[in-house]
Amino acid sequence: MKEKTRNYSFAFLIILSLITVLGTFVYGMKNYHTDNISINQRQKITSLSEGWYYIEEGKKTEISSLPVKIKDSGRKSLTIYLDLLKPAAEDAVLCMENFHQAVEVFAGDQKLYSYGAGNKGPAGWILGNIWNMIDLPEGVQGKTIEVKITAPNTPGQWKIPEIKYGNRSAVMQMIREDCIGIAVFAMLSGVLGLCFLLAFCLLRWKDLDYNRKDFVYIGLFIIISTLWIITDSKIPQFITKQLAPIYILSFLLFTLMPVPYLLFLRQICRHGKGVLDCLSILFLLQTIFCAVLYITGTVDLIMSLTVTHLLIIGTVAASIFLCLRELFHYHNKDTFFVLIGICILAAGAMLSLAAFLPQKTGDNSLFFRIGLIGFYLSLCYVSLRRGMELLRTSIEAETYRRLAYKDAMTGIGNRAAFDRDAGILHAKRDTNTFAVAVFDVNNLKYTNDTYGHAAGDRLIKDTADSVQDAFSAIGKCYRIGGDEFAVIMEHVSEESIEKAFCSFKENIRRYGEGNPEGLDAAGGWAQGENTGTDFIYRLFHQADAKMYESKEKTKHAEK
Repeated sequence: MKEKTRNYSFAFLIILSLITVLGTFVYGMKNYHTDNISINQRQKITSLSEGWYYIEEGKKTEISSLPVKIKDSGRKSLTIYLDLLKPAAEDAVLCMENFHQAVEVFAGDQKLYSYGAGNKGPAGWILGNIWNMIDLPEGVQGKTIEVKITAPNTPGQWKIPEIKYGNRSAVMQMIREDCIGIAVFAMLSGVLGLCFLLAFCLLRWKDLDYNRKDFVYIGLFIIISTLWIITDSKIPQFITKQLAPIYILSFLLFTLMPVPYLLFLRQICRHGKGVLDCLSILFLLQTIFCAVLYITGTVDLIMSLTVTHLLIIGTVAASIFLCLRELFHYHNKDTFFVLIGICILAAGAMLSLAAFLPQKTGDNSLFFRIGLIGFYLSLCYVSLRRGMELLRTSIEAETYRRLAYKDAMTGIGNRAAFDRDAGILHAKRDTNTFAVAVFDVNNLKYTNDTYGHAAGDRLIKDTADSVQDAFSAIGKCYRIGGDEFAVIMEHVSEESIEKAFCSFKENIRRYGEGNPEGLDAAGGWAQGENTGTDFIYRLFHQADAKMYESKEKTKHAEK
């Protein structure tokens, strides 16, 4: 028990260390600035968080500070005002984040900016999250800035972010720094997901089945979740101006993301597969229904997120329940590491939520991404652990299989291997020519009785080496009895067989010089076509008969 606890603790520390290193790296990338660029540019950016107001029932209502949430069910949009007193700097802009809202900006009667009007889909607006960059022309000083915010999908609810003022290049630098954490995450997780998919392809190419389903499920989960993080971020606005399709893709990826994870968990759990199958089917059906409802103009995609969130909550609850049951009732160690991953992800999500609730600008999802990386690593560890265990088991099974067909003394095939290969050749129905050679060690009993069994074993080994050296190039060699050997040959000529026999006799003479009574062995061979079932055994008996004829001739010659 102590050993198991120590192993679990060590694994947890490894995962935690990796997460710490990754988080530190991302934090450093996000917050490091060179003295001659970022710091100076930061000084050119100021926050316009105070002085804003809106008109409510003809009365001026002050806004204490931005960011702020305002709820008012009586209106479809909200306009906030600011008397801009700052002088217009060179290439000056206003900058504000967007939270699935349409934005229009005016300076007096002049319209400066508009976003969202052209993103109306069949069932509503697809607005997404972007950085709004509003150019400020010359002469804007002293005018009243009007920011009209419309939340078409959640009317009466407005999230007004912090609005910043500064030079365009400085603001762009700030935005790029805000996106660098997501970019680093996408790079690392994307490489990880591709590695698992490539591993799956490699195992399939090599015709191996060592846990390749785990690999493909993990790879798909990482890739889909990475794409969702990217499409849900502000990175797409630097790639394309056609943002609506990107955000549609983001919604669909979000609904599909849990499916590979559920399939992976199904591979791990011995029980509860029906629950996991039902959840997978529900996510797939929801993705299809959401797409159909959106195309037909019935329901906007963002309005369907409630169902997705409920399914995700159900998935987390089911995962925790099944993993705990597997761990305590069935002693399934793999689920322990899945639970660790869920805890890390939950901790990251709560920290990100705590950072998001004040509605401050910046990378509020940093902790969630770190938690997601921890979740990835825990699942990867489980997959690799299972894969290595299956690989070890397969190697052991292959080793035992080979030992079952291998003669322990000589290292060549045994009688079981001879019968197996004969059966394979019978099944081929090959009409080509085959040959079988048979050999027998002479005077083995005399050697055992006179010099001991060690000397007899040496005779057997030397005979096996002689057969192997002479015939391995044209056939497969076997020890089929105590002092009996055989060779099966395919597509071989009589000339090659005779040449191999000559080589065998030379080997016998050479090995015999190291034995007390020398080494002597008789052999014979037979050749023929595949005439049906058991033709190899027919050739064997013919070769065996020729071998004994050769023995008798040798005995008569000695007399």
